[in-house]
Amino acid sequence: MDSRTARLEGLAETLRDTKTFHDYDNYQNALVDYRYTKYKDETDGGLGFSTKHNELKQFFPNTGGGGNPAPPVA
Repeated sequence: MDSRTARLEGLAETLRDTKTFHDYDNYQNALVDYRYTKYKDETDGGLGFSTKHNELKQFFPNTGGGGNPAPPVA
């Protein structure tokens, strides 16, 4: 029973790690899309990008603040 429990715990950990990597990739892709949308809204002035930008900026309130971000605290 202990070996089966250990295998199941290992499988659960693998699934959690995979989900974490997938979530990180999705977040990075969303940031790229937001930056592109913001760029197009600022340069082309419309073409549907201003609506998309206004809808997306609620999810990224801390982007575009300028300067270097603070280093992570270990």
